[in-house]
Amino acid sequence: MVRRRGLFEYNPKTYSIVPTRFCEFNIAFFDLDKECEYDLDTSMNIVSIKISESDVPCPINIYGTVVARDHVDYRCVYLFKRGRDNPQHIESVGETLTLTGPYRALAGHVLVFEFSLKIIKGDEEALDQEFSKGHLLTLSLESCLSQVKMDFNNIPRALEASIEVNILNEESYFHGKITAGNKKNGIVLYNSKVAGTETKLGCGGSVSLTRRVVAVPWGRDLVLHFSVPMAKPKSISLEHDEEQRIFKLSTYELQIKIIWTGVLKKQQKNLLKKIDRAVVLL
Repeated sequence: MVRRRGLFEYNPKTYSIVPTRFCEFNIAFFDLDKECEYDLDTSMNIVSIKISESDVPCPINIYGTVVARDHVDYRCVYLFKRGRDNPQHIESVGETLTLTGPYRALAGHVLVFEFSLKIIKGDEEALDQEFSKGHLLTLSLESCLSQVKMDFNNIPRALEASIEVNILNEESYFHGKITAGNKKNGIVLYNSKVAGTETKLGCGGSVSLTRRVVAVPWGRDLVLHFSVPMAKPKSISLEHDEEQRIFKLSTYELQIKIIWTGVLKKQQKNLLKKIDRAVVLL
């Protein structure tokens, strides 16, 4: 009752007792005045995953999944996901997988990666061969018929930048390349030359980015690089308080939209439960 008196007050305009503080749950032991202690967490940008060795002569057609797991909930965050009816064609060793994730910024110092890739060997799935399968904790994974290497950047005190690119003038298609980060070895967000890339513009002139989430260190700019045929490449730097930028490149009038979100350190109270002597992940 003592806590209740502090949460409710009489409103003379409505002639009723109304809540004046948060009271959606039982807060008998909850300190309403304690300041939030969440801080920005470390993140990781997966730059590329490259087929560095293959025991099977190229060209090959690859399908399957590459999954990341972090301490947020240890659930699947897909970096690559293709079915047998939509494989990626690899013409030669050294080519990279066309990544489509993650859909959110990865969080934490310890990340787990799982590879389950197959190559098509005939008309029946039963004839297909395991190309790469395993649990990756290092920079490369050697298994089955291949070796794959992953390039990544650790991002301290990370912000998640969710990126949208629109073409504002009357264009039906977008031909070019968009990368984030390092100019020579950046994260490929869009490349119209890659097979399967949707080059036709969507509603409102939206560009169908293959990837749209990048982690950026606190206090650093998000740098995007644009290149289109018959024009000099252009680099754009966006600070954390910038949510939109419009510029021209060749015949295109481009609009960049950014949604900034902090990658917060998460508590893990309900993820692990001790049963007898075992610690079970829920």
